[in-house]
Amino acid sequence: MPPRTPPVRRAAHHNGKTKDYRVEYKLILAYSRLLPQRPAYNRREASGDPPIDWPRLLRLAGRHGLLPLMTRSLGLCPIAGQPRDLEKTLADKVKPGLGRAIRHAAELIRVAGALETAGVPVLSLKGPLEAVRIYGDIGLRPVRDIDLYVRPADAGRAGRLLGGLGYRPLVPEIAARLGRAWIAPGQAPFRNASAATALDLHWRLAETSRPLFDMDRAISLRTERSFEGARLHTLPDEARFLHLCQHGSSHGWSRLIWLCDIAEILRNGDTGDAGRIRSLARASGQERGLLLACHLAATLLDAPLPAALADALQPDGGIGDMARRITRDGDRDAAPDRPDTLAARYRSLRRQLWLQDGVSARAGLLWRRLLPAARDLAGKGPQPVPVALLRRMIRLLALPLRRTP
Repeated sequence: MPPRTPPVRRAAHHNGKTKDYRVEYKLILAYSRLLPQRPAYNRREASGDPPIDWPRLLRLAGRHGLLPLMTRSLGLCPIAGQPRDLEKTLADKVKPGLGRAIRHAAELIRVAGALETAGVPVLSLKGPLEAVRIYGDIGLRPVRDIDLYVRPADAGRAGRLLGGLGYRPLVPEIAARLGRAWIAPGQAPFRNASAATALDLHWRLAETSRPLFDMDRAISLRTERSFEGARLHTLPDEARFLHLCQHGSSHGWSRLIWLCDIAEILRNGDTGDAGRIRSLARASGQERGLLLACHLAATLLDAPLPAALADALQPDGGIGDMARRITRDGDRDAAPDRPDTLAARYRSLRRQLWLQDGVSARAGLLWRRLLPAARDLAGKGPQPVPVALLRRMIRLLALPLRRTP
């Protein structure tokens, strides 16, 4: 007997209003999915929208990481009046990204296999594995790097193994400190120049004060997935969904591709047990981030929600206000803020604090924001923890004061 499909509902407060957004943003919302919404936009003349600014549409889709999905969708459902060379222009823009995705997929298999063979268990999250799992085609989602997660005790050994595989840390000073609890956000960037690939080695699941699991627990729960003929390890469905929600929320959903991932997982029914997702979110202080992701996926991308998640989305001015702010920023021609301005840093911190559930979680986040990141160690050589913390605080205070062009 096939397993029972959990009930699916639309969010009770879903209004789906996008009338305040420009037509180009409406179009990328409608076309950035595996089944594009043709009817509403092939009757654009009757909708009262102004003419489409095609260069702006391409810029906006590029900023949000949506060019591959737009290319596919426009091939299936051309927009009335679109330029004749639009599909070719899109194909030319997408082609380099496809080559990069293929390189990273091959490296993911090679590196993860080598680490596992050497006795270092790893988790693969995001990147090429999610592109194939969510969209069924590695070319439909931009791939910037490989994300591998290991236990803190294995981080140093994993770093040495990466060196033997051609990867070098972007910050050489981090090599002796891999796995240290005081390095935030618990990761170090590597690059393989000959393969033209980038890799982030993580030893924490998230920068939050209460991560979903500690890495020892996450490794013990990992499940196998088939990927291009290989077997890779990742989180169980519920933890994987919540991790992706937390990742997008931590970055303010500044790129729509992260939200498209959530929406397609919901459409595919690939979330696992929705009740367990809520329980995990509460336990890790991430329920607001989960509800914000579900609200955005339902209102902007018409994603169906499992009943356990839809029922949790009661009218909430805080979630609604944050969602409107994120969507308004998404409709801008460029990223809303330079990351090195005082206003941008303040808004980012305020958003992160809002996402934390409870005073202890917020205090923990503030503490972790003071911990030095890999880039704070660049060029500093060996230094005790108090000195590294002091340098981090000075950098945080001085960065907004730097002159920008």
